[in-house]
Formats: sequence, structure tokens, C-alpha cells
Amino acid sequence: MLVIENVLVGEHPRIKATLLGVLLRTSAQKQGEAKARKRAEELLEFVGLVDKKDEYAANLSYGEQRRLEIARALATDPKLLLLDEPTAGMNPSEAAQVIELVHSIQKELNMTIIIIEHNMQVMMGTAEWIIAMEAGAKIAEGVPKDIQYNKRVIEAYLGSEEE
Repeated sequence: MLVIENVLVGEHPRIKATLLGVLLRTSAQKQGEAKARKRAEELLEFVGLVDKKDEYAANLSYGEQRRLEIARALATDPKLLLLDEPTAGMNPSEAAQVIELVHSIQKELNMTIIIIEHNMQVMMGTAEWIIAMEAGAKIAEGVPKDIQYNKRVIEAYLGSEEE
């Protein structure tokens, strides 16, 4: 699918469509589709991909594909955004772009975001509150500065000096 089509997938539930409207291409149907397309383009602008809207998503770089996934998620108009390892496999430049996008979502869209991420540098630069886990159990909770110096977190994520 094209980049724009990927985001339109998230917009579809809000298009008020009837079978007759779709078959006859009524003005109401066309207006709904135009509104969805406009919103999809706005989201692509927001994530920095509007210039690639007519390209195939498979041709995007890995970092661009992740930003497209975020745009598609935002198209569903969520109240809460859950991101699972949004910077996994990215180079530092791509990761920085995603971190910047997450900050923009928080500030401009005033949205709560839950991030599952193993890259502690990303979490320290992004999160307001962190819950650190080991083997499915919570080992620490707090602001990034508290987590960064938590002995149990350091041992779990970096290993102890005895190892």
C-alpha cells in the first residue's frame, strides 16, 4: 500500500458510509473520504512523511516505517498511545527522530503515551515516569533520575560487578 493508504486505514472507522453511498458515490460519501484524506495528510505532515505520501510504504527506511506506524495509530484517534520498542533496530539519528516525535505527540496532542523500551538512553530522554521490570516483576518505579541511579535497576540491566 501507499503511505497515504496506510494512514487512511486508521481513518476508515470514522467515515460515515452506507452501502448505497459507496455504490452511488454520493456527495456525502465523497465528503467523508475527502475529510479522511485531509486528516491523513495532516498526520503525515505531523510525522514528517507528507512528501512521501504517494510512495509505497515498503520503500521507506526503517525509521520512516516506524513513523508511518505511529501516524496510522494516531489516525485511530486514540486516548492512549502504546508504543512497543519504537526505536528498536534504529540508528541513533532515526531513534532521535522518533524521540522527538514522541515529545511532539505529548506536547501538541496532549496524549498519554506508554512506551515499552529496553534502550535506557531513550527512556531517560523521553519518559516522565518509569516502571522498571525484570522477569515480569516490577523492581523500581519513579522519575528517570531515580531509576537511573537505582541499584536494583543497574544490576538488572547492566549486571553486577561480581558477574
